[in-house]
Amino acid sequence: IEVRGGQIILNGRAIKREVVPAVRIPFEPALMCKDGPCLIGFEAFRETDADGREYFAPPTWRETLPNGATYLTIDYRDQGLDNYGPYTVPADHVFVMGDNRDQSADSRAAAEENGLGGGVPLANIGGRAEFITFSLDGTTSWNPMSWFTSLRGDRAWTTLRPPLAEGVAPAPAAE
Repeated sequence: IEVRGGQIILNGRAIKREVVPAVRIPFEPALMCKDGPCLIGFEAFRETDADGREYFAPPTWRETLPNGATYLTIDYRDQGLDNYGPYTVPADHVFVMGDNRDQSADSRAAAEENGLGGGVPLANIGGRAEFITFSLDGTTSWNPMSWFTSLRGDRAWTTLRPPLAEGVAPAPAAE
């Protein structure tokens, strides 16, 4: 795997990557972290809709893997991890990349920089994430009542499986 200018090169071939309309991420003050990336990097993309609701609309890309899996990514600035590798993923390992390419501590980032430092051994993976069980908006405290008021119900039970590109048949199940 290699990344050149933000473009993923898989087994020597660039994967399909196209600009799509920006995702709309609701503005939540609790997610504007001072000590870490959170959404502070999206400040230049803050907008207000006709109803006065604020949201972020960062540059969004659709990537499609050779097996037809397709997903959205956010890539809004040039940074060091936009150029990586080439890296040969060892046997029985996986290479992972986050969907927010400019703020992901993933396989591209060194372990000393809170990244994964390359491939992740399959033995270290306990299972496959299938869906979001619940999501909190960052305003929780030790007060149990805050656990209910900070729940983002619209994200609960959302699937994490990427859809297949149009016209692509699903791969057979692994044994």
